[in-house]
Amino acid sequence: RILVPHTRNNSDVWRTWSDDDGVTWAKAQMIPEGSAPGWNWVGTGPPASLVLRRSHRGRIIVPSYHSKYRGNLANNIVHGHVMISDDDGDSFRLASVGGFGAADKKTNENQAVELGNGSVLINGRSLANPLVNQDRIQTRSDDGGETFGPT
Repeated sequence: RILVPHTRNNSDVWRTWSDDDGVTWAKAQMIPEGSAPGWNWVGTGPPASLVLRRSHRGRIIVPSYHSKYRGNLANNIVHGHVMISDDDGDSFRLASVGGFGAADKKTNENQAVELGNGSVLINGRSLANPLVNQDRIQTRSDDGGETFGPT
């Protein structure tokens, strides 16, 4: 299965999929669990999700980020989180909804990789604003993406 989680206008999270290597695609469906109350902006990726192969084999991790604000520079006051699916993308749930680590780094545009020991490493960028220092942020999960450590 090729699974494509994505957003619509950075307001809703959706998914589509193909079970024939991209020849045909399912009609996109909203993922109601892809956002939480008070989130007015949500992003996935970019661009990829991750299927775990070591710990929590088959679990899908979708690196994402969210904000309670919407509009221009306010969109950059964001926090990283992940969406998790344990059923091949049929349903999802949110993890780290308060942000990674102490939620003080405003992590966005996150990527995930499964390390050799089975832990999940997130690499994202910090507050995307040319008026402040921009850094790469990393955090690690040792429980299949349920929780993440300090950034």
